[in-house]
Amino acid sequence: MRYPRHEFVERFKFPGEHFMPPVERGTTEFLPGGYQNRPLMYVKDDGSLYEASSSEPAFIFHLAQLLNAQDGQSVLEIGCGTGWLVAVLSHLVGARGTVVGVEIQSGLARQAARNIKRFGIENAEIIEGNAFENVGQRKFDRVIVTASMYDIPSAVIDILQEGGLAILPIRSRGLPEEVHLLRKVGSCLTSETTRLCKFVAMVDPDGTTEDHFQPLDRNATYRAHCADANIERELTFDGASPKEMLWRALPFTSYLAKVDAGFRQFVVGRIGTTITSHPIFGDPSWTAFGLAYDREESLAVWHAGRVTRYGAPTAFQSFLKHYDDWCAVGKPSGFAFGLAITANGSAPHGGVAGRFREDRADVSLWWHLRPQEERL
Repeated sequence: MRYPRHEFVERFKFPGEHFMPPVERGTTEFLPGGYQNRPLMYVKDDGSLYEASSSEPAFIFHLAQLLNAQDGQSVLEIGCGTGWLVAVLSHLVGARGTVVGVEIQSGLARQAARNIKRFGIENAEIIEGNAFENVGQRKFDRVIVTASMYDIPSAVIDILQEGGLAILPIRSRGLPEEVHLLRKVGSCLTSETTRLCKFVAMVDPDGTTEDHFQPLDRNATYRAHCADANIERELTFDGASPKEMLWRALPFTSYLAKVDAGFRQFVVGRIGTTITSHPIFGDPSWTAFGLAYDREESLAVWHAGRVTRYGAPTAFQSFLKHYDDWCAVGKPSGFAFGLAITANGSAPHGGVAGRFREDRADVSLWWHLRPQEERL
């Protein structure tokens, strides 16, 4: 193996084992753990966790295959961690190609630079900082982001060569995420393939990550009408238990977040506390979602198998209509959606008919439901 995974990790924890001691290099658990097909959370020298991980190998290699980096091409990886994928990509593009890895967390960037130097990789470089501010005017044939993005700057369009490919894991306002393979044509990125995923959230320049869970009892409509909320509908997603209901609701949350700007993800019964760690797709005891139309004082909330109306009926009616529409089109999950990304609200190729527009930062996301035969 040219670039063994374990050579790029000093110590790690598995997701969900935040309070366990880290697995250290040189211990009997290090090699077996390092070669499980699981993400490895990077651990700092003081034992705390970085907001970053080494992604599960099978999935990251699948994405690298989709990226299809060719001999002589230039590749940018954003969120390169300790440089393992940079090393792999440097081999794929050959001596005539170049790979740039950008990492915003100083400790990881230093490790990545040491690893690239230690393996004698001459066609790769590591840059510490914000990728969209530190690559200058350079353009790349391929771009891969290995942390999930919510706010997407238009620079992601600008740094890609015409006809180039980008892999972007995109966070929705709900729990699910999708990773898109997009091709640049003109000033538009258009998705060719979509996969479900769960990546560590991209770290902002100030070192924070954004959490889209909102405490329910901080919602003004809820506070005004929680005492007289007496209209409910059972909606179990065919689940036999609350835990199963939540898992089965995930495809609907992905759909709802794309088709209605009023979508919200709520925390129930945890107000006044800080959630430092939660299950990868939410804990059924405190995870809720719904629609909030604040100007109308209208709120609908699904939690543990029931949809409850607060205030005016609009959100409740819209929620149920969206559910019926979702069922009518085959209960699609996030991978069933195609995506076009444009700058500043400009229309995508093919027009806007049948698309749902969502504005983030200085780009517009144009979602559309793919035909059944194209959903994979």
